[in-house]
Formats: sequence, structure tokens, C-alpha cells
Amino acid sequence: MNAYLLRPFSSEEVYMAVKDMGSDKSPGLDEVKGALAKKLNGGLSVVEAEAVALLRSLEWAKLLGVLLDSVEIDALSVLNLYFSRKNCFSQLRGLLLDIHVLLSYFPGVSLVHVRKDANRAAHGLARFSLRIDGELVWLEEIPSPIVSVVLME
Repeated sequence: MNAYLLRPFSSEEVYMAVKDMGSDKSPGLDEVKGALAKKLNGGLSVVEAEAVALLRSLEWAKLLGVLLDSVEIDALSVLNLYFSRKNCFSQLRGLLLDIHVLLSYFPGVSLVHVRKDANRAAHGLARFSLRIDGELVWLEEIPSPIVSVVLME
């Protein structure tokens, strides 16, 4: 069974499952294994939107039965809030606790920060999701209209 890493990103809402190839490079065509792109409803702050994207991506991975090895996020503020969730008394606390519960479904998973340029494909999918109604879901084979978006080379 393959281990995967998850790279969520949200300007609208995008979730990516990427095959863990053990490298620091951006995912290539053969490495990206699936994505869920969906518009985010409501007037959320950037931090709230990033936290919701993380939560939804974990829900999606759990639903698919994906074995996660790592979750990489480029929202350092969300990562810092998550690790200090016990002392968080903002409206995000419930969301952070839900993220914690979902992470517990993936034994040994690590939640780490990555630079924004490590999430190029996710950013491209976020821009692409602005042009779609509903949601876009794909697994294994990348639909031809978004191959260039995923590659972002």
C-alpha cells in the first residue's frame, strides 16, 4: 500500500492527495494522484478558509481510505494555531479540534509547513476552481482540461 501526502490549499477550496515520492520537488504528472476542487461558500477570513480546506481535505482522505504519511500546508498561521489549539479561545477552536480528531485517523501522520511554491499545483487548481460550478473530483488519471494546471511547470 502506498503512503500519500496531502497538500491542501484554499483561496476558494482545493484538496490534493499526492503520492509520496520522497522528494522536495513539486509534484509531477506521475505523482499527483487526485484532487477535489470546490468553491468555498461564505465570507471567511483567509485563516478560516485555510483551516476549512485542511479539515475538508482530511475528511476527503478519510472517506477514500487513503493512508496519509504527511500533510503539508503553506498556511503557517493555521499550523501555529493548530499546535496551540488548547490555548485557542477564538471561533477557530472547534475547527482546530475537528482537525485534530481527523488527524488521529492517520497513525503516524505529520503536519508540516511548506513554502508556498511547493504548492504550485494546488494554487493552479484553486484558480481553475474559480471557473467551475459545483465541484471537481478526480483520482489517478488527470482529466485533460487540467493537465497543464496540475503540472504548473
